[in-house]
Amino acid sequence: MKPWKSIVVYGDGKLSQPHIPTGAEKQALIVSNRLQQQLLKNSRVVQYFQRVYPSSTWRRWLAKAVAKGYLKTVVHCNKPQYRIALSYFFLRISKKLGCFENPAQSRQNSICDALGEPCIVIGASSSVAPFLVATKYRYKSCKTVQVMHPRCNTDLFDAVISPKHDIVYQKYNKGNWIPTTLSLHELSPEYLKRTREITICQYPFLASVVKFVILIGGPRHRWQNIYYYSYPPYKSIVRFVDSLWQAMNKISPQNYLLLVTVSNRTPPRVGQFLYQQLEKHFGKDRLWFYDPKQQQDSFNPYHQYLSVADYILVTSESVNMISEALSCKRPVYVYDLFDAESPLFSSRRLRLFLDNLMECGWIIPFQGIFHIPYSLEHNKEMQEKEEEIAKKEDEFVISSLLRHLGEIP
Repeated sequence: MKPWKSIVVYGDGKLSQPHIPTGAEKQALIVSNRLQQQLLKNSRVVQYFQRVYPSSTWRRWLAKAVAKGYLKTVVHCNKPQYRIALSYFFLRISKKLGCFENPAQSRQNSICDALGEPCIVIGASSSVAPFLVATKYRYKSCKTVQVMHPRCNTDLFDAVISPKHDIVYQKYNKGNWIPTTLSLHELSPEYLKRTREITICQYPFLASVVKFVILIGGPRHRWQNIYYYSYPPYKSIVRFVDSLWQAMNKISPQNYLLLVTVSNRTPPRVGQFLYQQLEKHFGKDRLWFYDPKQQQDSFNPYHQYLSVADYILVTSESVNMISEALSCKRPVYVYDLFDAESPLFSSRRLRLFLDNLMECGWIIPFQGIFHIPYSLEHNKEMQEKEEEIAKKEDEFVISSLLRHLGEIP
């Protein structure tokens, strides 16, 4: 194995919530942790985390425009010396605009020292892809791994990891594209089991009630996001809560609890109105509701909710939450709350993702009824099959990544 010294993760962050890692950053950190576990067997590797874009709004947008222009230009440069010169100039301009001003999170050395040594740079989201390309040409000792599709030729990087539904970018995908069925996440069976035990110890009554976990995402499309922040989908929320109320009346157990959490992408008005409707129908005694925007200083119970779930209902636009819900080995239902599947806002990538999971029988469209779709024996077989597929896919991703980094011949 090569004497790798460090792994550097580039993130973009959010201006509104700089203290919370984005979904893409979480996925990049997962890849970083798994790589570190493999590389530590032969050498000592230090991890770094760096937000590349400035915290000022106008500087951030200007830096993004410059980065986009650089990437478009470097793609059309055929000569390596031109790419090296352009990358050096781009990095200098970016630093003048305030990029890399946020301190790198590591207890040892500086990130500049890390880039000068043999290191692996992992990019979180397509917005940081230009910095990965520039780093690769600026520092010859660096290898680059892009997490989530960069929307450009994947051969500009050493490896690209993204879900299978990114096959829509077929013209960009080269031999170094590593596809995954679900998005990457940190919820292992051992972690969920441990979290469940701790949660049940804290709240013993949860063991005797049926727990319905409801995960609310948010608009995916930029203009859809602006629209819903101005005009929340009140009618859609009312229909959703009515369907949920009807589903609860159809099932036999009367002793149940709704564990509801909204994501950071959920518009504030949507979260508030949803809570009002749920409280009106189900009352406070049967409702646990968490909103990260309203309860910023409190502990986020998202993982606790998933660990104790008997049924899980997720809004259909959230690829990450659906992937995490499937790791719990419970019936997972999806509901289109934000018109993500409508002709106006739907994307081919999302449709491919949902269609693939429905064909596998992993998710069920929510139509106002909860039911166990298989017998217990058949359900156990399905769970074992899913675990086997997930394990094989994880091994495939790591082995493919090591091969593209030159660790495996």
